[in-house]
Amino acid sequence: MSGLVKLLGVALALMGALSITFITLYALNDETELPMNTDDFTPAEVQAAARVLENMDQTAEPCQDFYQYACGGWMDNTILSASEGRTSTFDAADDHLEVVLLNELSAAVVPGEAESITKSKNFYKACMNMTTVELNGGVSVVATAKTVGGWPMGGDAMPTWKIDSIADWAKTLNAFAVEMTEQSILGVYVSVDESNVANHLAAADQPGLFLGTEKFYMFSSDSQKNKDLKQAYIAYAADLAELYCEASGQTCVRSEIEKSAENVYNMENEIASIIVPPQVRSADDSLSFNKKTMAEFKTGENRNVVGPLVEEILKLSFKNVDGVAITDDFIFNDASAQYFDSLNGWLTAQSTETIQNLLVFRSLSGATATLGEQWMQARDRYNFVRNGISARKERYKTCIALTNNALSFPVGAMYVEKAFSKEAKDQTDEMIENVIQIFEDVILDEQTEWMDDVTKEEAHQKAQMVEPFIGYPEYIIDDQDKMDADYADYTVASDLCFNNVLEGNKRKFVEDLNSLNAPTQRDRWSTGPAIVNAWYSPTRNTITFPAGILQAPFFDVGQSVAMNYGGIGMVIGHELTHGFDDQGSHYDGIGNKRDWWLPETKENFEGKAQCLADQYSGYYWPQAGLNLAGDSENGENIADNGGIRETYYAYQKWAETNTDKKLPGLDFLSPEQQLFVGYAQVWCAKYTDAEAQSRVLTDVHAPGPFRVLGPLSNFDKFWEAFSCKKGDGYYPPNANQDKVCEVWGTNDA
Repeated sequence: MSGLVKLLGVALALMGALSITFITLYALNDETELPMNTDDFTPAEVQAAARVLENMDQTAEPCQDFYQYACGGWMDNTILSASEGRTSTFDAADDHLEVVLLNELSAAVVPGEAESITKSKNFYKACMNMTTVELNGGVSVVATAKTVGGWPMGGDAMPTWKIDSIADWAKTLNAFAVEMTEQSILGVYVSVDESNVANHLAAADQPGLFLGTEKFYMFSSDSQKNKDLKQAYIAYAADLAELYCEASGQTCVRSEIEKSAENVYNMENEIASIIVPPQVRSADDSLSFNKKTMAEFKTGENRNVVGPLVEEILKLSFKNVDGVAITDDFIFNDASAQYFDSLNGWLTAQSTETIQNLLVFRSLSGATATLGEQWMQARDRYNFVRNGISARKERYKTCIALTNNALSFPVGAMYVEKAFSKEAKDQTDEMIENVIQIFEDVILDEQTEWMDDVTKEEAHQKAQMVEPFIGYPEYIIDDQDKMDADYADYTVASDLCFNNVLEGNKRKFVEDLNSLNAPTQRDRWSTGPAIVNAWYSPTRNTITFPAGILQAPFFDVGQSVAMNYGGIGMVIGHELTHGFDDQGSHYDGIGNKRDWWLPETKENFEGKAQCLADQYSGYYWPQAGLNLAGDSENGENIADNGGIRETYYAYQKWAETNTDKKLPGLDFLSPEQQLFVGYAQVWCAKYTDAEAQSRVLTDVHAPGPFRVLGPLSNFDKFWEAFSCKKGDGYYPPNANQDKVCEVWGTNDA
């Protein structure tokens, strides 16, 4: 679909929404009253009311199914695109951001504009030019693969490196990391030293998996789903190898390629069997942070091979970084000790051919959008099995994402100058101040009787030290020469999409390695502002709200302040609460990993957190055919439950000295009810069955319906707002939940 057609569709949908709203406004008025005069409202207010009303299903009983009440209209009016595994109101914010960037990146180069902005436009245009992508993609990928030893299953010569040579292993793995930014056996990177956050720390870690979770591999289950995924993996690897063979001018036999592809799958199946599951790691940070000297890392019978191998890879990785010497005294993070112990015996039992085939496949598997139509069709076939996706995203969406990844700050500058309002930043500033104050005055001082005074004082200090990042770093607007300097080493070619993406990834990898001896910078933005996301950093004790998220449904200048508190206010509370969830609570006010809890309070907290984990584990999601993973989701669920409480009380504080606006057609909702509707409408979502299952198995967040059910069913102010009664679907004890779970905050009821 062209950008023009898409924009036309958006405009027609908005006109329809407004028509529905005006009809609704008339119907909601008493027969003795005249229809509300829409001249009394700004266009932004009318549009906000239209969106809210159209998303609702007012026939649903809010106490029984608030998700349906808030989102039922949206569910009825939304079609899940064949190109998506999920669509949501959250994703609608992405759509708006993409429309802005589509116009900006498609525009002609302007004389005198920042050089990095010109590079962004050229990058985007190279991606959109399918003629040159088709012409140069395959040629580029073959040339690049040959620099790391080639692809045997794609027709190249067998590798000459030896499996019993530590030096050969290290050179091979380092070459793929540097030239292809792929680390499929083990990873090396630089992170923050969690015990002294002023410093960086090198880390060696386990890899990610192509299928996303160990639960999708055959070692885990021989279910039909896993059998289908195995065949999809093999077919995808074989398809790419066959295309590679054609691009390199060779003749390959499909049956032989498929045998090699099955060996690649079997090898990754073995790797999947020895990694520590990501969800387990996310629920226990001790599994991913273990400082050791190199001598300590190499000690033990399970490190006789992997120890020297990691030592050699670190030497190669940091050879060009001044002041770094990899000796027995070198201190780094053994970020996956269990994996390395298991990997040790695995290393020398492998085939160099299959290792080489695996590394090239993993390098190319995510690059098909830069290689041409047949390569993308191979990915499409895999995506259908993996996520139930039967169509491909529009090309402009893919190219915007790739451009934003490679040149995130100039792209962010374009978005900010076009679409970000000062009003959004100012209101978010005020909300953050209110939410933090409420966390201290209400949550900590009034509602946390289970916490002793000493620990509570530490919690106060940590809350006061939280640093917010809102919108964007000012230099990308005020000092674009500085932004240009950041990208001065990055050359963008007009006809080499694959190379542009690869070089962008490579410069990030080198930048990461070069940061090892540099001090950390708490005020540094870690990503660009043109994204719809927000996050908390435990090692910096910061909360970040990029410009991209400060739009509907999270924030809208047209909607009531109550709804903004339900949207972005709740996100603020959510991110703040991450500093005090099951993992964030292990870090102090400056971000150092330190146990600042007295034992009895820590025990009380863990009991309350386990109640919440058990609650969510008891939720069954029919579409996925699975119960939720409460333990691995626990940090996010603690944050959701704390966030809704904090934003509710913060709004009450605001309302003490302010009067909220009234919106057309929403008089039937009190401000408190609007807050809860605003919260729920952030999470309206549809999923394919395959995506639903994948979310439960891989995502640390609860699915949309349960991000509404869990927090609201635990909160008495929600029950009060809608006059719910015990036993209702959102007022336990009931069929869903046998009791109320409270971590940060206590109910009065």
